[in-house]
Amino acid sequence: SKGLPQLAPFDKILASASAKELPRAWKEQLKIGGTLVFPSKGSLWKYEKIEEGEFKKEEYPGFRFVRLRRGSH
Repeated sequence: SKGLPQLAPFDKILASASAKELPRAWKEQLKIGGTLVFPSKGSLWKYEKIEEGEFKKEEYPGFRFVRLRRGSH
């Protein structure tokens, strides 16, 4: 997914569709200190951006979501 680079950076990003892996664009569009939550592979993941390219990750297993479609924001 491409996200919305024209409106970035974001304090928070919440995805409600499952992705195989975290899209690079989302990580890039999150501001330092921001939080990103997204479902992937049966878990809900919480990423906190510590600094550019560095994230604190937490996994919460036991969830199911619809899959993210290619080309969607």
